[in-house]
Parts: sequence; C-alpha cells; structure tokens
Amino acid sequence: PFGGEGWIVSVDDLDDIIGGHVWLGSICILGGI
Repeated sequence: PFGGEGWIVSVDDLDDIIGGHVWLGSICILGGI
C-alpha cells in the first residue's frame, strides 16, 4: 500500500488510511508553499 494510489486499496487498514492522508496532506502543504 505504499506509493501511488495503493493506500486507497487498503482502506480497511486504519494505519494505511492515516498514512495516506498524512502523505497527501504533506504534498498539498508542500505544493501550497
């Protein structure tokens, strides 16, 4: 579930969901800067 949209497939795992949101959030923050 690492990289790309792999984390979306493993939405059953809370850690993957949190990890995905954190990863996407970081990209959005870095992109905003």
